[in-house]
Amino acid sequence: LFFVLEHLGDFLQNPIEIFYIWHGGLTSYGGILLSVFVVWLYVKIKKLNFLEIADLIAPYLFLAFAIGRLGGFLSGQNPGLPTEVLWAVIGEDAIARHPAELYNAVINFVLFFVLLKVKRNRENEKERQTKTDSIAVNIKSLTHQKSRTSIQPSQTSSRYQQKEKHGFIFMLAILLFTSTRFFIDFTRQYEIYF
Repeated sequence: LFFVLEHLGDFLQNPIEIFYIWHGGLTSYGGILLSVFVVWLYVKIKKLNFLEIADLIAPYLFLAFAIGRLGGFLSGQNPGLPTEVLWAVIGEDAIARHPAELYNAVINFVLFFVLLKVKRNRENEKERQTKTDSIAVNIKSLTHQKSRTSIQPSQTSSRYQQKEKHGFIFMLAILLFTSTRFFIDFTRQYEIYF
């Protein structure tokens, strides 16, 4: 839809071309927005926590982006700007260009591993805190046996659960994606339609 809005004049003359996706117009951000909407709709129907599911999916999005960027490089899509750097690639036009899609692929692979590490660290912290809370409940229940009051695990609140915020990894992924994409786009060549 964004492509259509960008080129509205062309599509107003022949509106049926909006549906000619084999002519181009599909973009990564369009796919991302559609995917986010479908996941949001699914979790609403199943009554799940959207941000919790988004945290689970976020690292693997970067893996998918990296593989997609490798495919884009191999097919010659999104050529980089002309350059004289040693690692330049020669395109179909016989001009040495930045391998912008490879830059994207490498950074997306790195971000995939970074987000996996963050996700695992948060899971390990949650597990450690759960064990600590369990020990604290056992100690409190032993000390309170004389007064015949027992403390149930559900009555204790984990410090980790109090500060855990679902959506952190997803928001971090958005931040990392947009900031790295901003810098890599300085090496890409874009078509100008006007």
